[in-house]
Amino acid sequence: MAAGTDMIAALPGSATGLEIFEELRFVWEYLAAAALLLATQASARDRGLLRGAVVLVAFSLLSLGYFPFKDALTALDAPRLVFVCWYLGISFAMTFSLLWVFDISMPDLLWTSATAYVAQHVVYVLIHESLALWLLPALPSHFLAYVLLSVGCCAVIYGAMYRLLAKPLRLGAGRLLGDTPHGALSQTVVLAMLFTSTFGFQHLFQMSGSRATAVWMDLLVCGMLLGIQYTSYLAIIASRKAQLTESMLTDASAHWELSQALLSRLGSFMHDVWHIVLGVKVAKVPGLKGYLDRVEKQLGDYRSTFFSSNDVLNSALATARLLCESRGIPMTASVDKLEADSMPAADLYALLDELARLAVEQASQMNDATRRAVDLKITERAGMLLASCSVACHKGAKVWEDELGLRRLTLLAEKSGGTVQAFSEADVATLMAVIPLAR
Repeated sequence: MAAGTDMIAALPGSATGLEIFEELRFVWEYLAAAALLLATQASARDRGLLRGAVVLVAFSLLSLGYFPFKDALTALDAPRLVFVCWYLGISFAMTFSLLWVFDISMPDLLWTSATAYVAQHVVYVLIHESLALWLLPALPSHFLAYVLLSVGCCAVIYGAMYRLLAKPLRLGAGRLLGDTPHGALSQTVVLAMLFTSTFGFQHLFQMSGSRATAVWMDLLVCGMLLGIQYTSYLAIIASRKAQLTESMLTDASAHWELSQALLSRLGSFMHDVWHIVLGVKVAKVPGLKGYLDRVEKQLGDYRSTFFSSNDVLNSALATARLLCESRGIPMTASVDKLEADSMPAADLYALLDELARLAVEQASQMNDATRRAVDLKITERAGMLLASCSVACHKGAKVWEDELGLRRLTLLAEKSGGTVQAFSEADVATLMAVIPLAR
């Protein structure tokens, strides 16, 4: 304890323990908020935890340099607003140091750091500016209660911020914004304006003496930025989803047209072969019975690929059967009558193709080869298309773990106003898409 007191006394300006805590809390709270949000959207670099610890310790020590900086400016009789240069410098230094910890683009780092600063600053305004300097001025004298209250407020505010932003940040995958010099510059300006505007209302720099005005203006600035960022997150993610859906449908349309052309040509060829086989059988050419039996079996297999009068269904299911055969997985299909114009061809083909692919991937995880099978059902009920696949699974095991595939299937279903349901009962896993049909 005596050694700690000597260290405090040795600081220029004889900083008190409370003053030191206020400088340290800025570093700790800001880095904690930034790390929480960045870890949600980006992966850590090699030895990321160690790097993060180095950054935390380094800036904790650097923050104590504020006291000699303050004394130097005080001796020069510098304007109080010049003090903001210290916080601007250390804020940007902490922000850029996180590039060493997380694999993330510069614009995304600055964008997320602005959100982290909002979270940190709201805590600071509520605890320090509102309670300690205005409503409960005796609070700092109860140091332990002051610290615990700060920690509790951080947990609440950061937790709420995480619940609000975790999903869009995770979908952004560290590449929410374009990694361009213009993007980095614009986000740097936004962050600088945020720092400057919020610092301007703090007790250290605010001149009006009205605590209520300063507190509410601080909170309004933070709320405004958070609202803008949240709506921007949603708009960016929605745009990405639309682009991905459009790309999948474009690919599906090309695959469907090619598949249709191939099936049409193959159908014409098989029709000719069938007549040739009939002619040979009528002529009773000796020595060809075994060969004719094999050809007839192949013709039967070809006919079995046509499950309905809907060309899109036939094409998608033929592709699914070929995929199953390549993996040695039996496939059964039950198909109701479906009008050709009840759903756009590219949409239906893409939906069934993704559904079948997910089913095959799930069935491939079954260790017992005798239980590997895919059962596809396509029915129309009350104006809704129900497309489902069922596969055997290990009891209690996790199923449908292909998050990217499920996301693609969900986007395709949502594009047509439908939903996707994934569930398992006993040892059977089922994935179902429910789509309203056009009338």
